[in-house]
Formats: sequence, structure tokens, C-alpha cells
Amino acid sequence: MKRINLLILTIIFALLTLISLIGIYFAHQQPTEEKKAITLYTYSHDGKYDYIATLKPNNLYNKTTLRPEEGTLYIKITESINVTFTYTFNCSLPSNITLRYSIKEILKSPKWPEKTIATSPLTVFAHNQTNATTFTTNHFINVTAIDKLKDSIDKETGTYTSEYSVNIQPKIEITANTTVGTIDELFTPNMTMNFRYRTAEGDYIAIEGLTHTQQGSIQK
Repeated sequence: MKRINLLILTIIFALLTLISLIGIYFAHQQPTEEKKAITLYTYSHDGKYDYIATLKPNNLYNKTTLRPEEGTLYIKITESINVTFTYTFNCSLPSNITLRYSIKEILKSPKWPEKTIATSPLTVFAHNQTNATTFTTNHFINVTAIDKLKDSIDKETGTYTSEYSVNIQPKIEITANTTVGTIDELFTPNMTMNFRYRTAEGDYIAIEGLTHTQQGSIQK
């Protein structure tokens, strides 16, 4: 009887020892460190367009200018559109910032290859130990001249374009050197003027892409 009891106690002890060893093994498999992302630096690109459309004398609006959301830009009464583009780069730490930009104005149609109608030279400027940089450009779109150019290309290609667009395409490169790292990014906030003919709403210009934002950060 004593031998049986001794055998049972030995088996129980062995099982407890095995369970303890298994527990120790799995405890040592767990990570001893916790990884956590810490934001060291934040930044943002902001591109905003505004415009003033000059109208021919008309019976619809009884005025000769329209701003965004003030009314539909009907092609037959719109003479020109003066566009202002403003770009701003903001960052959370003082940085040495180099900004390079150029801007193209492109005429596009699904019927023929795109045509560059204006381009600005590459502009470069730098600021040291700053939290922001900005620039503003102006773009004059002569609606009457654009329409005549479209008609001329249609005649040359033997096509009829019922919808085409004028795109303002900035190419902005930012390099920001900081104490926690370097940012090197491209920002392309495009604006599109869609010229639409023979629609149920008439012949009009729809403008898209007035506001653009891009954000980022450096993390450790």
C-alpha cells in the first residue's frame, strides 16, 4: 500500500514538474519589449484654387463676374476665367526647406492628343529654419480663344469634340531637412475646367479640383 501511495505521489510530482517546465518555456517565448510608433514630425501640403469669371453682358445674372458657387459658367456668355493658385507647406518643427515648382496649362480632348497651351519655367527658392513656406500664381484662361483653338484642331483632325478640358497642372517638389529626418515629396494638385456642349443643362464649364491636401509624418 505504501508503495502504491509513493508511486502516485511520484507521478503527481512528475506531472507538476512537467507543467511547471511547460509554463516557464511559454513564458520565455513572450516578447520582453513593446514596440510603439512615436510621431516626431508632421507636415502638410495644401493647394487651393480661386477664380473670377468675366462674363459678357447677359440677361441671366445681370452682372459681369462670377466667383465659385455663384452660378453656372455658360460658355456663350463667359469671356475669360482668371485663376489664382496658392500653395502652402506647413511643418511642426523648424526646417530647411527647398521648394521647386513648374506649372503647365494643357488642353485635352478624347478625340486628339493633349496640347500644352502654356508653361511656367522652373522656379526654386529656399528658406532656413522655418515652419512654413508658400507661393501664389495667376492663370488667365481666355475662353473665347480656347474655344477657337479647339474648333481649329477639330477641323485639322476631322473630328467634333463635344467635351474637352483645360487642366492646370502644378508640379511641386518639397525637400525639408529637419533634426529628425528628411522629407522629399512631390505634390501635384491639378485643377480641371471641363467644357461641355449639347448637354441637357446647356453648354457650360464645370470646374473641379479647387482644394487639395496631402499630409505626412516622420515616425520612430
